[in-house]
Amino acid sequence: MVALSFLYRLPPLLNAGDTNSDAAIVGLQAMHILRGEFSWHLFGSTYQTSVDSAVAALWFLVLGATPFALMLSALVGHVALTLLSYAVLARHVAKTVAAVLVLALVFCSAPVHGNVLYPPRQAALTLVFLAMYFVESIDKSRGELRAGAGGLVALLACFADPYALLFLPLVGLHLLLAARDPSKARWLKRIGAGVAGMAIGVVPLMLLLASPESRHGETKMSLDVVTHNWAVLREACLPWVLGTKVYAPLHEMDYVPWAAPPAIAAIQWLGLASLVGMLLGSAFVVVAPGTPWGVRRIGAVGLLSVPLTVSAFLVSPMVMDQFSARYLVAMLLFLPWAFAPLAHRATGWRFAMYAAPYLASAAIGGWVAYAPAVSGLAVRTGLSNDDEAMGAKLRALGVHVAMADYWVAYRETFLFRESPIVVPSHLAQDRYRPYRDIFAREREYAYLIDRWRSEEPEATVAERLSLSGARYDRIEVGDLVAFVVHAPPDKTPGLASR
Repeated sequence: MVALSFLYRLPPLLNAGDTNSDAAIVGLQAMHILRGEFSWHLFGSTYQTSVDSAVAALWFLVLGATPFALMLSALVGHVALTLLSYAVLARHVAKTVAAVLVLALVFCSAPVHGNVLYPPRQAALTLVFLAMYFVESIDKSRGELRAGAGGLVALLACFADPYALLFLPLVGLHLLLAARDPSKARWLKRIGAGVAGMAIGVVPLMLLLASPESRHGETKMSLDVVTHNWAVLREACLPWVLGTKVYAPLHEMDYVPWAAPPAIAAIQWLGLASLVGMLLGSAFVVVAPGTPWGVRRIGAVGLLSVPLTVSAFLVSPMVMDQFSARYLVAMLLFLPWAFAPLAHRATGWRFAMYAAPYLASAAIGGWVAYAPAVSGLAVRTGLSNDDEAMGAKLRALGVHVAMADYWVAYRETFLFRESPIVVPSHLAQDRYRPYRDIFAREREYAYLIDRWRSEEPEATVAERLSLSGARYDRIEVGDLVAFVVHAPPDKTPGLASR
């Protein structure tokens, strides 16, 4: 399953340079960590921490500060999550059945890709499953210590990213059920150890939240957004997560609904029927007499993840559009647990047949969303060579700083290895203010346009430069265009002054 996980993600791995802005910021901070500059918060964030950057920094030490190393830091975290889930499941079902169950973590719909392949957030998710693993082994030697470790790690996951707060009820339920023992005193002792671990683990989180730069709007809930969120859930996010609708990019960031051929559409709807049927079947087995306690409890935790995730989605102020489907990832990660009761009751081959339509639908939807790195079954490579060539040209011209649309600025800064440094065209979008200070000191700069990522058309930038009276040269490399401006930045109204 480890080999399958890497093989399935081969297209983006072969095009690791085609990274996104959020991942690039993690990579940039990792580079700064290796230079001795550390901040608890992720660059420009008021709620996410630098944990993913610290993980990436370790990979950079071995492989260098490359997009491939950055992507690998997240992917290996997801593979570790998969193995932790497998280890829990293998205690209650046959190992071959457990391997089939975790295929739901190998073949994933596109919303999962944002965590698996591009940090941030993957470190927090892996920590959640590490906490679950510790709690699951509570009946072994030193059970209280394992319970305490589980509680501690669960809260450290919340420190890494507040999204992990969603999992705390699942960790708590798992602790309560896994601690069960004929001896009431031992049961309470295990629960107490888990709570004590949480009490220790919450300290870093509270210190982080109490810091002056922290903001808590992302973790709040509001009933005022339910109507809006329900519409987004019903029309876009839930169909995408369930596989009946797939969004795929035409080029880079222009995601549109994918028109599935009739045969694929049939698989998608069979996949949905398979998913719903397995969830209902597992729910029946959970409450049926004779179901082993271990199977019953991990099934209950997995099934609870579905209403918990959907409820949190409906009251979250972070829900905007179809890309908010990433906030439904929690229930996808716990699908193997939710399916476990049915897998225990069915034979291995029979369960594999039940799961096949859903796994096929998820695999197809996730693969299609790799575009433009894939076209059908064909895998394309070399999609990101333009960035390296543009960086080399600008350096040869002695250009040390540049400006671009937000979605381009930090991505190119990382791909250029901070030479040149690229700042956003709007001051309010700065994620790392020292970059702006460096930009202000330079007399020449470039204005970068990425035809598929920039929101500002090339013609608009050219017109504004001409009206400002600035002298500039135009450089084109593939889909990248650079206007090299020969004037002090503060003398280019509407561009550098933003």
